[in-house]
Amino acid sequence: MAFLPSVVRTAQASGSDVTDIAKTADAVGAQMKIRAEDMQQAFDAMAKAGKAGEFELKDMAEY
Repeated sequence: MAFLPSVVRTAQASGSDVTDIAKTADAVGAQMKIRAEDMQQAFDAMAKAGKAGEFELKDMAEY
């Protein structure tokens, strides 16, 4: 629940489904040991990388 504000902000900004972004946050937190307070920074980095590589965060979260 601590990363919920980041999930909602990121879903809104990227046009992603909130559920997909929440699952992404869960996976990133568990696999990469990203803490809730660092989740927004992780989402921002993923969004930037996605735009540079033509595979945007919305698509990353879905697939």
